Amino acid sequence: MTLKEMAAELGVSPSIVSRVLNGYTRNFSISDELRQRILEKVETSGYRANPVFRSLSSRNNRHISFMFHGRSVHRAGVPVIEALDRIGEILEANKYDFGYTFCRLERGDKFTLPHLKSAAIVIADSVSDEQFELLEANGIPYVCINGPSGRKGCSVISDERANARLILEHLYDLGHRRIGYMNYTPDPHYSVKERETAFRTFLREFDLPQLEGCETTAEPVIDRLNHFRKQGATAIVTYDDMLAMQLLSAAWSLGVRVPEDLSVITFNNPPTLEYTIPPLSGLEIPGWEMGEIAAQTVMKKAEKHDYMNGREIRLSGELALRGSTARPAN
Repeated sequence: MTLKEMAAELGVSPSIVSRVLNGYTRNFSISDELRQRILEKVETSGYRANPVFRSLSSRNNRHISFMFHGRSVHRAGVPVIEALDRIGEILEANKYDFGYTFCRLERGDKFTLPHLKSAAIVIADSVSDEQFELLEANGIPYVCINGPSGRKGCSVISDERANARLILEHLYDLGHRRIGYMNYTPDPHYSVKERETAFRTFLREFDLPQLEGCETTAEPVIDRLNHFRKQGATAIVTYDDMLAMQLLSAAWSLGVRVPEDLSVITFNNPPTLEYTIPPLSGLEIPGWEMGEIAAQTVMKKAEKHDYMNGREIRLSGELALRGSTARPAN
């Protein structure tokens, strides 16, 4: 049932129904009996205001846009999807509307304005503070998750330096001294540089050998595994879970036993890691917690645009240890 149809059944104008629904009292008054009839009709009809119309017409805007590069949320990793789910739950509980905006942009391109009038924006997987020029010029408050922000935004990200150290301390405590690191081809996302830099810093700090092949490269996984094995690697850390599963497959095809001959551990911890053979150890990125903080922050920035401007909130993860890591054989 539309607002116009409901108004016709009640014998009043659509504007009266709209004002009752939106709680308007300034220069507007009706009898308590009529107000109650309207509210009861709304309840029994299941009517819900169109969030698109409300975002365009309301002075008290409560619409939050979620903005992505590309055309699909599935391009985002599990932590980002977890964060978005949590943000959505909190926004709904606080009577905010929200919607997804997919931008036909390449990584690093500047973000465009949202399709709808928005009180604030949540942006996923940003890569540079230069991407927000248009948003900041138009005074639109925003919060970034899993990526940096500009000077007028705020970012909630995973602390990849701390996460890398958790992984490496686990391997070191098991007795591993020859550790390799596998990544994909270069990507501008902050996690790529932070994980690799933290890895190299740890090796220097503990006077461990820097194995050849730890640099970012597109070389096939099976060739990289062979290269690391020739250097005596007893453990390999991968940038993400997909790369870890490719590594397990390569190890199986070469007859390399995991974890007896080689320990494998990865960043990220999707549910699929429980079903690999052996089950993979991973680093749980705090997606739910990122969403919790981002939701509270974006609601505050919607009310006070300069709230937390230029601030970065970092959250470290936790190890999820399974059957893919063990003490080295020798």
